[in-house]
Amino acid sequence: MKKVISSMLVAIMLLSLMVGIVSFPASALNPADFGKVTLWSDKTVYEVGDPIMVQGSVEFSPVAPAWIGLIVRNHSEWGGLRWVWAKDSVNGPIDLAAGGKGGNHNLAPYQSLPVGEYTIVIVPNDLPLAGDVNRKENILMSIDIEIVEKKAPLSMAPTAATYEIKDPTSGLADGDISVELPANHGAASVQAFWGTKDGKLEGYTGLTPINVQENATLVVGEMTKNTIIPPEATHILFYSVNATGQLSEEYVSVALPEGCNFKMPEGKPLIEFQAISDIHISTEIREEHYKAMLQDIAKNSPDSVGIFVAGDSVDSGPRDDWWEQLWALYDEVEGLPHMYLGIGNHEFSGYNNYESAVNQFLKYLRLPDSIEKEDGVPYYDTWIDDYHFIVLGNAVYEPGVRATIGDEQYAWLESKLAEATDDTPIFLFMHQGMMNTVSGTAESEKWWGINDDAKLRQLLKKYPNVFFFTGHTHSLMDWSNCMYGGGENAALFNTASVADLWVPSTGEMLVGSQGYYVQVYKDKVLVRGRDFVTGEWVASAQFVVNDRFSGKPSTADLKLLIADVEALNVADYTEESWTALSNALTAAKSTIDTAKRQEEVDSALAALEAAKKALVTKPIDETPDDKPDDKPNDQTPEEEKPNDTNENSGCSSVLSAGAIALITTAGATVVFTFKKRKED
Repeated sequence: MKKVISSMLVAIMLLSLMVGIVSFPASALNPADFGKVTLWSDKTVYEVGDPIMVQGSVEFSPVAPAWIGLIVRNHSEWGGLRWVWAKDSVNGPIDLAAGGKGGNHNLAPYQSLPVGEYTIVIVPNDLPLAGDVNRKENILMSIDIEIVEKKAPLSMAPTAATYEIKDPTSGLADGDISVELPANHGAASVQAFWGTKDGKLEGYTGLTPINVQENATLVVGEMTKNTIIPPEATHILFYSVNATGQLSEEYVSVALPEGCNFKMPEGKPLIEFQAISDIHISTEIREEHYKAMLQDIAKNSPDSVGIFVAGDSVDSGPRDDWWEQLWALYDEVEGLPHMYLGIGNHEFSGYNNYESAVNQFLKYLRLPDSIEKEDGVPYYDTWIDDYHFIVLGNAVYEPGVRATIGDEQYAWLESKLAEATDDTPIFLFMHQGMMNTVSGTAESEKWWGINDDAKLRQLLKKYPNVFFFTGHTHSLMDWSNCMYGGGENAALFNTASVADLWVPSTGEMLVGSQGYYVQVYKDKVLVRGRDFVTGEWVASAQFVVNDRFSGKPSTADLKLLIADVEALNVADYTEESWTALSNALTAAKSTIDTAKRQEEVDSALAALEAAKKALVTKPIDETPDDKPDDKPNDQTPEEEKPNDTNENSGCSSVLSAGAIALITTAGATVVFTFKKRKED
């Protein structure tokens, strides 16, 4: 028995020594208050996909067990990307990487933890980490670890590919993709890029990757709907991608059909602004992303009328220093438009009541003096260049991931939308999105955010000209359903995040920063995803919503021209020119009823305008002074013919005819007499 006890003591001493080497107290709590605390991991550097083996224990009452968690190092938001019960490691190390879901109980487990710096922690269960800005005070012991890229060989390039565009005249990328891979290719996905005959097209990121099933040699997929084919693109290039995200060295190139490219509108937009979200001022990398965003806008959008932020400007509401840093960094960049803030769930984080959180938000809102808003509420609206901008916010205290619009705010919104007198676009912003709409809001992903969205859905059906921007999920734009609706319904957009990005299906966090440039033209709106880190357009998020935003082409100008043409008199024009106009008029009338795209209407309008301009007026009478000198002598000029339409016709005409007859008779007599005399 003594030998067993002795062996156990030695084992404990060795374990304690190991813990002392790789871990350190990171807590304001006194571990002695809980008894002996231990924490161990098998190593401190892991490759992506590796198991993370851990053991830990805290000697206190079993009714308050401890858990071992994994958090992103120096990241104040996460309450545990993975966790396991410490008691489950008593009989041997367990895999933390395969542990439970995130500490906020809404994150789906990562399929593979991404490259980055992390910390393994052990905490008492009754002192949670999630949503607590002071969570480090709850950590009893921690170990810093790092996850690095997994070493993997490059995958083999595709051998063939096809791209069938559904409508090659639309300028849109909607279509089907088919890619063939060789056997034993080693590819985890296939990714396409817009390109030319010389390679990738500059200024655009890659298109949304398509996952490859294990050992599959045929990969099929669809291009993102409503996205444009860049004007400069002549080819589409297909690469294979290995498990670590590296592209194959070679690619397959497919030439695009002639004339399939989107024709960018000429001239400046009527109005331009940015729609972003989730700045999360806190860590250095997030501040770097925020500064990159501001500099990108100052450089590329000098005429912008505003930067609209759909919530989570700071990582925690009570932190005055973070709010001050938000505006200090903004003030450092010259040439920026005003920044309009919305409230998100992180503005409530750290508060235990609604009023305190909202008052702090309003303290740092910095609205222009021209905007009038109700006191004590986070929602407001403004008009800029005859365009309506409406910012919504949570109406109740709810520090989690959800939001509630509430009856009062809903009634206010209803009245604001009712101010619309035509189908000019209305721009709506809220932090949380509606369930099962844009990417990241799927019910299974747990990040949809508006509790009482049923009435909002019904209301938006009345306003297909609404553009609704939401954030919250950090879902990257290189994903499906980044745009939802449009046409006959309101268009909804996922704004991704300025701070960092997530993959919706796995919850994987990525280093990245994205947002939208919104450009409004007479007959369309472009909502253009932007990568603020690379300074490129997000290829899969170049959305276009056509024509007055109702889903049907605008025919107002064509109808006016048709009315003008129908008022013309056929008798005034030559038969040939009138026939050409008549044909163009018939085609234009048909276009009014059948056109599905604005380009068809514009083409009919141009054809009718050209035919009208080409009309040839029938010749009118000339005066004697205008008689051409080179007219044949045997041709009677039109000007010398009697004018029966003279307003002095009637008696005057009869007298003139009689006089002419008398003169003619006299003339004949004179000629006859002259001839007779000559003969005599």
